[in-house]
Amino acid sequence: MNEPIDILINANVRITGIARSQADAFNAHGVRIESEKHGVVEGWRPYRVVKEAADAADRPYKFIIACFKCLPDLLPSASVLAPFLDSPFAQEAGGPTVVLIQNGLGIEHPVQIAYPNVPIISAVAWIGANLLKGPTGPTVTHGMLEELVIGLYQEAIALKNTTLFADLLNKAGQCKVVDDIQPKRYEKSLSAMVAPDVLPYTLPAARRLGLEVLYIAREWGYSEDVLPLKTVDMAIKVTIHNYQTKGEPAQTPATPATPMARGDVFGGMGYGFPPSGGGGGTRATKEFKPSMLLDVEAGRPSELEPIIGSLLDRARAKGVETPRLDLVYATLKVNQDLAVKKFAESSEHQEHIKNWFLRRPNVAGAQIDGRKEWEKASSRAEVERSENVAVRMAGGKQKVTGKPIPIDDDEDTE
Repeated sequence: MNEPIDILINANVRITGIARSQADAFNAHGVRIESEKHGVVEGWRPYRVVKEAADAADRPYKFIIACFKCLPDLLPSASVLAPFLDSPFAQEAGGPTVVLIQNGLGIEHPVQIAYPNVPIISAVAWIGANLLKGPTGPTVTHGMLEELVIGLYQEAIALKNTTLFADLLNKAGQCKVVDDIQPKRYEKSLSAMVAPDVLPYTLPAARRLGLEVLYIAREWGYSEDVLPLKTVDMAIKVTIHNYQTKGEPAQTPATPATPMARGDVFGGMGYGFPPSGGGGGTRATKEFKPSMLLDVEAGRPSELEPIIGSLLDRARAKGVETPRLDLVYATLKVNQDLAVKKFAESSEHQEHIKNWFLRRPNVAGAQIDGRKEWEKASSRAEVERSENVAVRMAGGKQKVTGKPIPIDDDEDTE
């Protein structure tokens, strides 16, 4: 374990965090960070923490960083960002740049359509961390995995800000800037198919899932140069390296352990193991769970649509067969629909959506002239992002194909 470091501490940076239900605990105790890579940090807190976005929209910001889950089937990301992007501060010269640190494909497009003049930095994060409830406040456990890859979604209007954002993060972590972020988004979606803990029992199926993601990317023009075939096996290696502890039986939740250790499962398959036997032995590694698994266990809406649904939309648009992705999507869709319905029925959510649909676009002034300018910019954004347009023009095909089961309302007769 390395020596502890100051995280996100910079004399020229002030961070406002929105923590909702955790805000009081953050303000009272800070957060304890247990990191295998950076050590233990007690009581860390940003410049300020508030409960709601409206409470934070009282000043200008250089970057609006979206680290919340992308849930297009429940909550448009643009509606969450609206308090900042509709604020008078956003209309000032040198307004904010939106940074989307979210999973999935096509997540930037809805934000760009809603706010066509706001520059967007698209980011993909590889980080194994969980937020736990500690005895005095929130605790974040983090293993060794840490990398952020960022790139511009729009043209070079925010190139300077992209470099600035990367420089700030590289003072305490690892941030890489790429010319085209979309191949990295496919790569991250691919890595989601080889989740920790279940990998030893599903290696062949997990690899085929990864290959289906790769086949979709190929049809959309992402060649071996930008998304090589070895990415599939590298994703498996990263998972093994960081989350499978050598010499211990791997377990899935609520499943008894088998006597088969990690070396027995993967021996002879060419994946290999680090000399230390994996990513350490703290609970950050042993107890890590992917966020989608945590959401399903807690009955919350998950990132099913941006991670898997978006892949299937692109597969249907190009006629790519994806039997394994279809099965995963259909299985998880049942829980997703129940969770979305539960959350969508809340009065708080309905009020939020109502306000979003009734809002007045704050572009180039108010009323008729402003709306015309907004519509023109939105139309340009539609044309510029041809992949998203082509996906929507796929004829509204079902993500998972198949014949419907006929239901006869009439009583059966003998």
